[in-house]
Amino acid sequence: MVHPLVFTQRETGRKALNLSPRFAQSVLGLDKAESDALLTMLANHLWDSRPIFTNGRLDEMVLWDNWRMLHCVTPGPYEEVRIVERTTIAGDYGLGRKLEHSASA
Repeated sequence: MVHPLVFTQRETGRKALNLSPRFAQSVLGLDKAESDALLTMLANHLWDSRPIFTNGRLDEMVLWDNWRMLHCVTPGPYEEVRIVERTTIAGDYGLGRKLEHSASA
């Protein structure tokens, strides 16, 4: 799947970075060296940002805007039980597209 690296939010007109550093493989239209350099620079900027941690208490709810916050889980003990409920608000989240595979690729 291919997703835009930058897109404009319809409601606000603001540009948003759409990058998952652990899963991004390349930037279409750039050669490998340029793509790797750009993704590394952007990922380093994200990793250098100050994180916010939560303890996940039973009475706690955490909400975030997927357009504005990079989020991940901190690994815990294997035997630890986590119950997570996800809610997704309808919208244009599905911005990705599938590239056509060519015989020469």
